Amino acid sequence: MVDFFSWQAILGYVLFIVLILVFTGFDLTDFIGGFLEKTEAEKEIKEIHKAIEDLSKYKEDIFLSGGMLAPAVIVSAKRVVSWGGRNRRDHSWHLIDFEVDVFSEDIPPFRARFRNEIYRPSFVRANNEEMLTEHGRKIWVTYDPKDTSRAYLDHYDDDHESAMKEREVNGRRAAFNKMTEGNEDLKVRGEQAEAVITRVDDLELPYPSKNSRAVHICFEVTPKAGFPFQAEGDVLIGETAIEKYSVGKKVFVRYDLQNPKWAVLDTERNRSIG
Repeated sequence: MVDFFSWQAILGYVLFIVLILVFTGFDLTDFIGGFLEKTEAEKEIKEIHKAIEDLSKYKEDIFLSGGMLAPAVIVSAKRVVSWGGRNRRDHSWHLIDFEVDVFSEDIPPFRARFRNEIYRPSFVRANNEEMLTEHGRKIWVTYDPKDTSRAYLDHYDDDHESAMKEREVNGRRAAFNKMTEGNEDLKVRGEQAEAVITRVDDLELPYPSKNSRAVHICFEVTPKAGFPFQAEGDVLIGETAIEKYSVGKKVFVRYDLQNPKWAVLDTERNRSIG
């Protein structure tokens, strides 16, 4: 009786498949090379995303530490890695190691070094990865007044007017994030209750990446035991859920037993509300 699962039989299957691929013109070398190249590219993209995420946290930390805005001039801009296109030549986003001279009104001029991402579809690059087209350009940096070695590229001088408006919004977002950082914890440990929304104040602070906006919301909370009471909190509400969380609507909340005047929307339980 033939053993179809012996190692000799399995080897025969493999050789048979390889012969078919060869005679049909299939390039196994290209297939393996393409697979390895794709795997390596995916790994590189993950590393880039991690680097960008770390940069965002670094920038926010400097900003919240009282970061000061000051003009600067680029002395050096060395490319670390590029991404964003179908192949290396197409890549338009670049992670750059900058060296700049900073001219603050509050302290003597100083030199800062930092890493930042920029968008450049075309540029002139030297053999040492130096992006020559960036040399001498005026930019604005945000630096830590307590430690000037901590700095980041805020914007280029060409974009100064629009950047200042965006900076004001980002500052408000950072303050809002700081103020509401306990919300997620309260959603887990807070006391569950039903409530009616009595007031909603739009803080005019959009979060486009989350398709949400910041609001201050007031409730009349009905606890499981005891009398109704007033509570409030600052939360993010999805643009598609504005009507759902309007004045007069019944919702589920979680409130702080130690400070009952602080409450947040119970996101999970509110999913059942139409």
